[in-house]
Amino acid sequence: SSEMAVSDQPHWMKVVYALSAGEMITCSVTFDNEPNEMLTKRIEKLDWPNVKDFYIAKEFIVLRPDKSKSR
Repeated sequence: SSEMAVSDQPHWMKVVYALSAGEMITCSVTFDNEPNEMLTKRIEKLDWPNVKDFYIAKEFIVLRPDKSKSR
């Protein structure tokens, strides 16, 4: 499934992607500080810049529930 069951509390994600000499050397996503294989596979497939040098991207994302929507 491509959906995750999450609580109505705030959550956070950390995305790390690194590339060296045109080859991905790491890609990982944690959700609430736990590795998440489904999210990692999706992020890995993004169209990341392909450069000859080294780069690393780290993104910290806070997910806040939309309290205005009723369930």
